[in-house]
Amino acid sequence: MGYTALDSDSLKSSVFREGPMVWAVWTAILADKDKDGFTSLTPGFLAHQWSVSEDEVQKAWDVLAAPDPSSKNKDEGGRRIIHSDVFPGAWYVVSNDLYKNKWTSERRKEANRIAQKRSRLKKEGKLCGFKTCVRPTYGAEDQFCPEHSFEEDK
Repeated sequence: MGYTALDSDSLKSSVFREGPMVWAVWTAILADKDKDGFTSLTPGFLAHQWSVSEDEVQKAWDVLAAPDPSSKNKDEGGRRIIHSDVFPGAWYVVSNDLYKNKWTSERRKEANRIAQKRSRLKKEGKLCGFKTCVRPTYGAEDQFCPEHSFEEDK
């Protein structure tokens, strides 16, 4: 199962300006791609799932596979997807590594922010040593210290 963080910059992208069908196809591709950026979705499959004409989805797909001089990512001439050389019939999301690294960087910044907050609280004597007194991760297993529950600083 893949995961793709969709940030607010995507609403200002050239893909978003292409219209709702291109946006729908793009987000479906992003949701389906694996961690390495490959998807096996096809226009026919999406058309069937959405009960729309395959021609309508194919036109949107073609926009994503075509060069885009307005694209911020100039790799592959601004194309968003390209045929995979590795997996026959699959497509590769050109910006996969760029956004995967951006997301990792953002998580690292958040982890540093939390570590600094824990350090400050410890120095102030407000941290009891309970491992998750302040949320260290994004997982469902997180919990607040029963002794020092508090709201995150805004």
